[in-house]
Amino acid sequence: MIRMVQRGSKCAAAVADAGGTSVLVAAMQAHAQNVDVQNVGAATLSRIMESGAVSAQEVVNEGGIAPTVAALRVHQSNVILLTAAYCVLGNIAEASAANARAVMHAGAALAVVAALRAHPSEQPRP
Repeated sequence: MIRMVQRGSKCAAAVADAGGTSVLVAAMQAHAQNVDVQNVGAATLSRIMESGAVSAQEVVNEGGIAPTVAALRVHQSNVILLTAAYCVLGNIAEASAANARAVMHAGAALAVVAALRAHPSEQPRP
């Protein structure tokens, strides 16, 4: 799916219209230990939201916060996955105050800080 949504907003919209968001969230929930599933799931959710094909609220409604936070906790060694998960949670939190509270309530702050501590050399410098 990630290759499809990378082709542009029309492709992302087609994936979203076909139920891609719920499939991605379900795959992330069902395969929490599989870093590849988590990476593709988070990257695709992020791209779909960034394209405007799916709103952050739709990802929230499909249950996308919990598996994304879980991916941060479980796969701290994978910087690519962490980046995609940060984007998903950031897009959700930026959409509304209620979404930001939901992201924080799910434990995202602790998971993000732990992930950043695991990769001190990967952090941006001031």
